[in-house]
Amino acid sequence: MTAMKDCPRAPLVVPTGNVAPFIRELAALHSVSYIETAGDGQANDFARLSDCDVEMDEIEWLLVALVRNDAVSRDERAALHDAYLRNDLGLE
Repeated sequence: MTAMKDCPRAPLVVPTGNVAPFIRELAALHSVSYIETAGDGQANDFARLSDCDVEMDEIEWLLVALVRNDAVSRDERAALHDAYLRNDLGLE
């Protein structure tokens, strides 16, 4: 029997609005939640020490978790993140 991970999946269709609820639903569908790793803590320390003002929110951390769990590809994560920043947060 072939594992589900080995089966090709349909390309992700990125919504043009209400991206945060879509990302939450996607995470729930895949039983994914974000759990901080030692590497995440170290990356945050480096950012803080370099005076970078980067604060990721719950949705952005869910995107990290979705990639780590192979629920979305890195390209899909980038498209979702872009849509989230542009549409939900109004950033251009």
